[in-house]
Amino acid sequence: MNPFNMAERINRRTKSTFGFCILIGLLSVKVLLAQSPVWKVSRGEHSFYLGGTCHLLRATDYPLPQAFEQGYKEADRLAFEVSPKEMQEPSAAGRMMQAGVYAENKSLQDVLSPEVYAALAEQGEKRSLPIVMLKNFKPGIAVMMLTMQELVRKGISVEGVDLYYSNRATEDGKPTEGLETIDFQIDLLCNMGAGYENEFVRYSLEDLNKLNEMIDPLLDAWRVGDTNEMETLFLKDMKRYPKLYHDLLVARNQRWLPRFEEFLETEETELVLVGFGHLVGDDGLIYLLRQLNCTVECLPAKSTEEGI
Repeated sequence: MNPFNMAERINRRTKSTFGFCILIGLLSVKVLLAQSPVWKVSRGEHSFYLGGTCHLLRATDYPLPQAFEQGYKEADRLAFEVSPKEMQEPSAAGRMMQAGVYAENKSLQDVLSPEVYAALAEQGEKRSLPIVMLKNFKPGIAVMMLTMQELVRKGISVEGVDLYYSNRATEDGKPTEGLETIDFQIDLLCNMGAGYENEFVRYSLEDLNKLNEMIDPLLDAWRVGDTNEMETLFLKDMKRYPKLYHDLLVARNQRWLPRFEEFLETEETELVLVGFGHLVGDDGLIYLLRQLNCTVECLPAKSTEEGI
């Protein structure tokens, strides 16, 4: 497969994701607890809805939890990690490729230890992406390509919550916006692991090897809004790599807070959709918003048996 075609598929499928760390939360449970992956954030007379999403799903993962629909129907506008319009720009894939390839005299072999490079090559061979196709890409792009291959193999390749509601908003004429620009996200993805390439690639390969056993628990935790379980399954391992954890979650959450403050000053109601991993833990949005004297209430699930 041509790596440039693969990159275009990555851009189209992941939309506002970076690496396997953000491609979490999918679904497949019969028993629905009293909670959901959507919270109502209020302060005074103003409020907005905050939904923890999964960026890619399986066809069998629909219908989505009903709480998303409640938030969407009450919302005057939607906010995503990145503007859907920016993601659909024809130049987006090209800009990512330009930023994601090393200069002519540098390759992955120059920044990875022989051991890690060999492990990356071995994973690539398993998934029909030989190292010759990967070696000129920066670690974030190389890992993304391997991740997409693995997810597709497991049937996780259809539109997730973000794209679903982006399309709905377009059809219904609801305004949308991004919390980040596409150029910010391209820079984040392409420079992920810079300065700690071995640790980043090693962590990513570990995640890929655990993907099969982790899918159902992650899906279950997402669908019922189980932030404690998600923290155990997802954040515990990521915190072993403080720079990655900070860049991917902590810094971005902090950067979004001023915009959330603005949402709480408007008469409009917003539906904010971000990856579920951004919501959990002491650095997560739920905790941070409560520290800002907001009331954050999880919406109840609509039924006792959903998605069957």
